[in-house]
Amino acid sequence: MLPDSDLPVDLPEVSSYKPAGDGKSPLATNTEWVNLPGGLTRETDTMPGYAGSSWYFLRFMDPQNSEAFVGADKEDYWRSVDMYVGGSEHAVGHLMYSRMWQKVLHDLGYVHMDEPFKRLINQGMIQGRSNFVYRVSGENTFVSRGLKGAYKTTRLNVDISLVKDDILDVKAFKKWREDFADADFILEEGEYYCGYEVEKMSKSKYNVINPDDIVDQYGADCFRMYEIKRKKDEPKWYEREPKQHQAKPPNIEVWMPSKYVVSMIVTNSSI
Repeated sequence: MLPDSDLPVDLPEVSSYKPAGDGKSPLATNTEWVNLPGGLTRETDTMPGYAGSSWYFLRFMDPQNSEAFVGADKEDYWRSVDMYVGGSEHAVGHLMYSRMWQKVLHDLGYVHMDEPFKRLINQGMIQGRSNFVYRVSGENTFVSRGLKGAYKTTRLNVDISLVKDDILDVKAFKKWREDFADADFILEEGEYYCGYEVEKMSKSKYNVINPDDIVDQYGADCFRMYEIKRKKDEPKWYEREPKQHQAKPPNIEVWMPSKYVVSMIVTNSSI
């Protein structure tokens, strides 16, 4: 334990914030600072990242105050955050901790606001339509969706670019991953039908729709107008039709800032 005379500890300059490679923080790579005389070492993982991000908005109110992280007069002026916009995962991972810290600081008498945020708008999560193949357990064999009931299978996500109308491009699938190159397929009427489900859009689920593809297909203006019209609290961005592996063309209303109102509806037939 360091003597009081060595406190507070000033953190050193860090030349690189890349991961240390062993699960420790970048600070741990500064061995000259970490290693102390007598075989002692400094602890470099004392707090999670949530600690700083849970109360930084309080410091923004009074950044030049050298006596306290926020003065009572500044807190009275700025008050709680009026509105916080965040996705569902972010809201759980950050706001839960932020609220806990606010409660602790309030109970200790450092702040008088009991709640950090007045209002939360959760715009939800971008969803995508995923496709699945069904691998027979213990084998490198894939069975089509309608026949999987006769087998014990494991469901695997497949890249949606390899699927059209839920029918798998088997040749492209074999080239997609080396371990599937010699796979066998149990087909229905000569086709492999994939399963499908709407879930979180994620690279790990291979269901990401690139906005560039939407621009190429429908045009940048159409895409921009849809984004402008979309309400902030709407959970969906664009969606995939069950039988059409393409983004659904949006209905768009254009309101002109004049005494005349111009409306334009974009449909399948007009694109």
